[in-house]
Order: sequence, then structure tokens, then C-alpha cells
Amino acid sequence: SQEPALWFTLVLRQTGEFVGQCGIKVQGPKNRDGLFSISKFPKFFGGRSSGIVIGYAFGASGIQKVSLIIVEGNEAGIMLYTEIIQEGRKRRANWVEGHWEDLIYMGGTGE
Repeated sequence: SQEPALWFTLVLRQTGEFVGQCGIKVQGPKNRDGLFSISKFPKFFGGRSSGIVIGYAFGASGIQKVSLIIVEGNEAGIMLYTEIIQEGRKRRANWVEGHWEDLIYMGGTGE
């Protein structure tokens, strides 16, 4: 069976330039847990885009929890999700520019 998903591609209105994509993939629909992902956003688009998609997930789509996985070296991303708690860590899971980094598992329920 195919898992439900919602994806957005964002472009600059003025130029049509691609600036990134983000979305929610529902893993196990009975639990209403959406896995959030985002990629390639300039610094000033990430927070706004994340807020729109996560807000939609909790509101219109009935998701009860949003989860995400982030590489420990992505400090800007970690700072962006201050309202989502760290739930766990997979140590030395990702090889990045000559060294190992942990994956940080985060989740929030919108409460």
C-alpha cells in the first residue's frame, strides 16, 4: 500500500528560481505520524516554509505527531526546530565531509 504524502516545491515569484522543497509523508496512517522533510532552502525560507507545512499537517490533514531526522552538524536546522523535542540519536550514522555525524530524531505533537 502507498503511504499518503504532501509535497511542496517552492520557487521565487520574481524569477521562477527553484529554492527548495518540503513535505510530510505519513508513516503508518493509523498512528497519524508524519515524517517531515525539507531540502535546499536558503536560510530565510526554511522557517517560514516549515511552519506552513507543519501547520497544515496538524490542522487540515489530522496528523497528531510530526517527526523529523536531522544531521547533528546542521546547527541552523536544529535551531529552527526548537519547539520539537529530541527523541533519540543514532550515533555515527552519516559520513559527512570526512567525519561521522549522528542522526538526531525529533518529534512534536503540536500541544
